[in-house]
Amino acid sequence: MLSLPEEYRAIAPDQRGYGDSDSKKKIEAKRGMADLADDAVALLNHLGIDQAHIVGHSLGSSVLWQLLVDYPNRVLTATLITPPPPYGFSGTKNLAGTPCYTRRTQVFGFSIADDLEIFGQ
Repeated sequence: MLSLPEEYRAIAPDQRGYGDSDSKKKIEAKRGMADLADDAVALLNHLGIDQAHIVGHSLGSSVLWQLLVDYPNRVLTATLITPPPPYGFSGTKNLAGTPCYTRRTQVFGFSIADDLEIFGQ
């Protein structure tokens, strides 16, 4: 970030619960990435930035995907570095990107996944 041209300003915010962020502010389970995307837009608003080139790394990539869904007009360009799978950690199968939904089986009261379905077989 330090080697960016002078006309660019780099901002690296801490997500909720990380670094110097407010550890008491929690993510609403029903909203997930939407809370973090709202945080990013609140930061842009606070800094007076209407649109930005946004880079997301790892979890930040998921936040960036949510920004593209909820606030597409705020993103000039999107760069995702080592993003998680867009359909969750079960992944996808075939060239169409069909999600791999896992089958669940109850064993002694516990729900377990069928490994063959996880890998799309």
